[in-house]
Amino acid sequence: MPGQKGDAMDRIAQRAVAAAERALRDAELWATMASLLGGQYPHLELTTIGSLIGESGWSLSLGDDPTPELADLLACCRNAHEQASEIRTRALTHVASHADTNRQGQPVIVPHAPTSGRVQLVEQSTESSKQMFIGVGEILDDGRVAPRRLVVAH
Repeated sequence: MPGQKGDAMDRIAQRAVAAAERALRDAELWATMASLLGGQYPHLELTTIGSLIGESGWSLSLGDDPTPELADLLACCRNAHEQASEIRTRALTHVASHADTNRQGQPVIVPHAPTSGRVQLVEQSTESSKQMFIGVGEILDDGRVAPRRLVVAH
């Protein structure tokens, strides 16, 4: 049974590293898109995150008691994932600020949108904190929000 425990710990470590790497790739893609729209590319931050993942993820040696090394690895991966998610959010916000939402029915990128279903679309007033309902949107397979027409029966 000791071998099975080591195998399970190894799988946990691999999944944590893979999740952190995916978050980093996603952050890099959106940061690139934001930089093409005039945003500042976070080169140093992304390099630091890559170093965190590279140093922790591939140096894990599972011995008789891998718990301390695994805990350090998971903490490092969580930290890297959180930092990458923050960069992604900033980049998405920048990209979304450049989206043209004036066209009828044009799908747009919305930061923090649900991954499926329908959402309420509101217009935020700049003078007050009031929101005005402007319609319903549907989340597309690629994550964009497409406005949908409402048909009201009288």
